Amino acid sequence: MKDATPTDTTQWARISSRNAAQVVTAELEKQQYALDRTDAFRANPSCERLSQLEETVFHYRQGTLDDLAFDEP
Repeated sequence: MKDATPTDTTQWARISSRNAAQVVTAELEKQQYALDRTDAFRANPSCERLSQLEETVFHYRQGTLDDLAFDEP
């Protein structure tokens, strides 16, 4: 930063603010996810594990890795 111009400093500040907003948004999403799952655990006491809760309540299905093309260049 020792060679930063006023324009560089302004751009850096804008990028920093944008990044901070994205981090806060991501944290809010994680907290909402946890709250939703906590509520679902309470409402579905027969579910003892997250994987069971995800499948039963949220209809999550684990996909296969076959379509990710790991072996292709």
